[in-house]
Amino acid sequence: MKIKKMKSLEVLGEFVGHVLLGAAMFVSLALVGGALSMFVHWYAGIVGPELAGLLKLVETGILYADIVFLAWWTIFSTYKAMKDL
Repeated sequence: MKIKKMKSLEVLGEFVGHVLLGAAMFVSLALVGGALSMFVHWYAGIVGPELAGLLKLVETGILYADIVFLAWWTIFSTYKAMKDL
């Protein structure tokens, strides 16, 4: 019984670590998207409307990719933890 409890705690620790790492990657990608958004907002008149539109498209792509990646990472971590238990 004690070995099973230790295994469960080990799996829980790996799961929490995996989710925290995913959250850290989400925040880092969100910061890149936010910095790009600030750049476009501040320098839209300088870079021209074509480049500003392209940068907004890239910013939106980064945001959606970040959300999809976080969802996949969470589902994968949960599946892995359930399989290990």
